[in-house]
Amino acid sequence: MMIRNRGFTLLELIVAMAVTTILLTLGLPPFTATLQQNCVVSGANAMLVVLTRARDEAVTRNASVSICKSSDGLQCAHGSAASWTQGFVTFADPDRDGILAPTEKVLAVNAPFLPCASLSSSYANFVSFNSEGVANSNGNFFVKANAAPAVNRKVVIFIGRVRICNPQTDSNCRLP
Repeated sequence: MMIRNRGFTLLELIVAMAVTTILLTLGLPPFTATLQQNCVVSGANAMLVVLTRARDEAVTRNASVSICKSSDGLQCAHGSAASWTQGFVTFADPDRDGILAPTEKVLAVNAPFLPCASLSSSYANFVSFNSEGVANSNGNFFVKANAAPAVNRKVVIFIGRVRICNPQTDSNCRLP
């Protein structure tokens, strides 16, 4: 009676590794694009939630609420050196000046934006919603993947209405 060894031969292992390598080489680039797409969509959704909450809070409080860029969560950062990607603060802003004064209540502090995406805006320093939920001006936030291929989404504010659109496929996503 002959005892048969169980296992794989060296040739079978080499062939299996070659097939696995080929499949990974073909499958990894689309997976990377999917990860970037998910990152950008997550960032746009997060920004939509922040803006919608600020708008709702303004209506609920019957007072203005602003969101300004901030790197430390304690004060608003103004000027071109400051970036929305560094983080932002939502606060009750009765004077609608976009500057967080010591007497104004901080409602939320948002940490730096996702490491896989960047955030820019047509709003130079702040966006404010009045007691009726209307924004101080129309504008947008632009979420873009940090790596190629470029994937992006816009979070558009039009007369207080906040929505997400894809500038590559949505012809109504033209607001600057």
